[in-house]
Amino acid sequence: MSYYRLNVYAPNVIFVCVDDYGDCQIKGRCYHKAGTEPVIFRGVSSMIMDLDEIFNLLGNPQASTRTREFGKQSKGVLKKKEVPPLNLESGVNQKGEKATFIVQVRYRQNATWQGNVVWAERNEKKSFRSALELIKLMDSALEESDVPTQEEHQE
Repeated sequence: MSYYRLNVYAPNVIFVCVDDYGDCQIKGRCYHKAGTEPVIFRGVSSMIMDLDEIFNLLGNPQASTRTREFGKQSKGVLKKKEVPPLNLESGVNQKGEKATFIVQVRYRQNATWQGNVVWAERNEKKSFRSALELIKLMDSALEESDVPTQEEHQE
């Protein structure tokens, strides 16, 4: 088995710790360079929206398009926020109760994300071309991890 190395101190790396998975609903915590506390999410949509806002504040990775919204005036150019450095060792040492993913968003093009995800428990790396594909990859890993092994069947 090969070991995948990512620069965990890069601003575009997020540790996703999934603590609960049921009815295709993912709940857990995210750790990233921009915060001292984990981002708690209670669904995939809140995780994606919260992390996208963090990327907007950091300016990394930069979005290739501006987000459009109903009923709001254009906000203009986003300014990069000064973020104190965070020791991500706290995120590195965190594990989700169901699964742990290391997500590196390399680009935000065509109003979505592109990058790599590592399923930490299996040390498997996959590329994704959209946030939807990332969600499907995480969902497939969680479904696979819920399947009992032969050893668990025999107990």
